[in-house]
Amino acid sequence: MTETELIVRAVAVEDGKILLCKNLIKGHYFLPGGHIEHNELPEIALERELIEEIGRKIKKVKQVAEIKNSYECNGETINEVFYVYLVILDDYVNIKSKEDHLEFDWVLIDELKKINFKPKKAIKDILKNIEANKDYLKSDSSNKIKY
Repeated sequence: MTETELIVRAVAVEDGKILLCKNLIKGHYFLPGGHIEHNELPEIALERELIEEIGRKIKKVKQVAEIKNSYECNGETINEVFYVYLVILDDYVNIKSKEDHLEFDWVLIDELKKINFKPKKAIKDILKNIEANKDYLKSDSSNKIKY
């Protein structure tokens, strides 16, 4: 039986842009985050991953989606479940990758459908949840989140 990978992903938005992670080896974008470790709570995994990847803590978090995805890799089917969270970060300035194989970019939300984003099928849910949660994303007046 194929094991299902459990993954947490963050949607951080500022000035009409979404923070995306780029795999420098494969060239595609995805939401920041990573795998949930054994017996780890998803919210703890998300904060751990953001600290490891960009050195940022989460001030506020809200789960908005659970996305199932499958893909082929070396003749094997990989099954994943993404837990997607809207996040308010402790700092939005000078976000740089702490990992050599990754780069972080602020991409216009409207451009999400046009770039090499994986998994493509998640884009609709991401955009829907950004739109439905504008008030949540604007609720922390110390951030410069604008639409």
